[in-house]
This record gives sequence, structure tokens and C-alpha cells, in this order.
Amino acid sequence: MRPGVVSTSTIDARTFQVVATKDGAVVGSGVYEVSDDGGTLTARLSGIDATGRRFEQAIVFDRASGD
Repeated sequence: MRPGVVSTSTIDARTFQVVATKDGAVVGSGVYEVSDDGGTLTARLSGIDATGRRFEQAIVFDRASGD
């Protein structure tokens, strides 16, 4: 079994993209974007899970206040 490859690219100052490939085929991708105020990070992901089913999901992270 050959390992997969993950590549990243910058879209703009607040956004980057990740693409995962295995044996030359794309098995997952995601776009990560920080909000204008820096308070949240939104991840939009899609791909193929461990059972072979396609998935799409969005995750929103809030910045902790540091208290």
C-alpha cells in the first residue's frame, strides 16, 4: 500500500486549500477560511471516508478568549 499525499495552496491572506490524493486520485479536499475579524475559522471539507462513502461537512471554530 502506497501512502497518500497532501498538498496545500494559499488562496488569499485568510484562505488556504488542502487536497489529499492516493494513487493519483483525489480522496479529499478542504478549504479553510479565517473570518475578517479573526474570530472564527471555517473548514469546508469533502471526500471519501474509510468505508468508501462520500462526505461533505462544514466545521466552524470560534477563537477562545484566552481567559
